[in-house]
Order: sequence, then C-alpha cells, then structure tokens
Amino acid sequence: MKTALISLAVFTLIAAGTAAGAPIKPLIQPVSLKIQTPPAVTATYPAAVFIAEIIKKNLPSGSTVLTIPAPGIELVVSGKADLYISTHAFMQMGALRGDSRLGFKQSYPGTRAIAQLADKEQLGVFQFVVTKDTDLRSLDDVKAKMYPLRLATSVHRSIAEVTTKTVLSYYGITYGNIRSWGGRVDHIGWREAVDAAKEGRINALSANAQYPYPYFVELAVNKPVTLLSLSNEVIAELEKDLPGLERHTIPAPVVKDYRGVDRDVQTVATGFLIVVRAGLPDEVVYALTKIIIENYKSIAEQYAGHKYFTPQIAVRHLSGFPLHPMAELYYKEMGILK
Repeated sequence: MKTALISLAVFTLIAAGTAAGAPIKPLIQPVSLKIQTPPAVTATYPAAVFIAEIIKKNLPSGSTVLTIPAPGIELVVSGKADLYISTHAFMQMGALRGDSRLGFKQSYPGTRAIAQLADKEQLGVFQFVVTKDTDLRSLDDVKAKMYPLRLATSVHRSIAEVTTKTVLSYYGITYGNIRSWGGRVDHIGWREAVDAAKEGRINALSANAQYPYPYFVELAVNKPVTLLSLSNEVIAELEKDLPGLERHTIPAPVVKDYRGVDRDVQTVATGFLIVVRAGLPDEVVYALTKIIIENYKSIAEQYAGHKYFTPQIAVRHLSGFPLHPMAELYYKEMGILK
C-alpha cells in the first residue's frame, strides 16, 4: 500500500509540474514504435508510410519504426500499436464510447489525437458513386427500387467499408438486402474495384476521400457516374448519433471531372486524425507532434489529400475528438493554440 501511495504521489508531482509548464525533456534514448496505417490497397496508405518514414528519420539514432497496415482502428485503441496514421474522427469517437454500431464491443477511452492531417472539407468526405446507367439519384432510390447494386466498399473493416455499412443501415439497407435483390457486395481495393466497374461487373463504389477522388475520375472517363445524395433526415440522424460525422455539400462544379454529375450533392464528412495510444510516454508524444508539425510542408507536398495541411489545420477542427495534453502543450508553445 505504501508503494502504491508513493507512486501516486510521484505521478501527481509529475502531472503538476507538466501542468505548471515544466519543459518536456527532449528524446535522447532510442525508442521503438509500432505505427498502424490504413490497408495497403487504400489511397492513403503510401502517404501514411511516408509520414512514418519522416518520424523514423527524426527520432534518436537507433530507434525503430514498424508499420502495420491493417483495417479497423483496434490496434491503436487497444494499445497494440502506438500510433495510427490516419484515421477518421467519427471512428475514434465511436471507440471512445464503445459504439457497437461501429463494431466496438467495449469502450476505449484513452486514445488521443496529436494532429489532424485534413479537416472534414478536405479528405474524409463520404462519396457513394453509381454508374449513370443505374438511373439512381439517391440512396432513397436504392431502397425504394430494391435495386440490385453491385457494390465495392474497399476492404472489410476499413473505414470506408464501416462508413458505407453504417450509412446504408440508416436507410434500412443491409448487405443481405442487396444480395436478396440480386446484387452483390465486394470488399476489394480501389484498383480492383475501378477495373471491375469499367468492365461492368461493379456499378457502385463508396469511399471517404477528397474530391475529386482520382479513382472516381478515372472511372468517369470510361463511364458517366452519379454521386448519390443523402437525405436531410438521414444526415441529421447521423450527426446526432455519430459525433464526428457532419453535414457536407459537394458542389457540382468542383467535381466536374466526375462526368455525369450535374448537381450539388448532400453528404457527410469527417476529419482525418493522427492518434496515439493511451499510456505512450509524454516525451514521445511531444516529440511526435513536434516532428509532424516541423515537417508539414513535406507531408502536404507528398499526397493530394494532405495538400492543405498546415500547423493551423492540425488543430482547427478535430470534430470533438480530444487532443493529447502533450500535443496541446507543443501547440501552445508554438503559438498555434492560445
């Protein structure tokens, strides 16, 4: 009991010193990090690996960085990985709450953000694309017509797949419904999905991405497409039930390269975050934040979806997800936060 009390007292003193503005000691000793990235078939995977390489380059000599491409966010929220580059804010909010609709059997309260790579208007915009020959104009049409979609959702348990399944559920549509209507659901990567759509084997694709999304532009060159709008009622329900998802309008002129899109589209969007596991040492979190922000120009230049990334964007709109105290300390020291 005495040991426990001493440990608690030491922790309290450390916490008080940090809160009072005590400087964080720079990393000197090598560290070993496990960094989760999106699956290798996703468009954001190369960008995540690039950021991981920047981190490794700027850590103390002898440090190791292992990248783990995997769908879902369970590795980092459960503490099996140290960092996730990059994940959606609404999925992280779901993990905090243990939202069973998003596949979480328990809550994971300790995960925190250290930066946002792109806010909801730049990268994480839900886009449900169908080929023009389906004659569908909205997801309400899919339900009303019991349309036999041949849908590609990205790989199973990826953020795009979970978002798609969740949005469809608000229309009372399940994968089982689609199959019973004569359709199919394929959990495949974008390259395979676009090739299948060109050949007529797929007529619907969904993604959380920037727009115009290069894969959808490529498809539209071969086949005119339609972006399906979400209803006002469903958008309101999603905003209420799933914090981190927010209403977003895709202006038709901006996606003119989606040949066939002729009107604004109502949908939802979410931010893209870099998050760290609970319990990662404070000095490591501080160093990671510093490395990412000091290299923001390289990150912005490497991937179109991150082209607006700046120190200000990193903290501008986290969709309600909590910022790690050590990241907050760094941003305050740099004058990025007050």
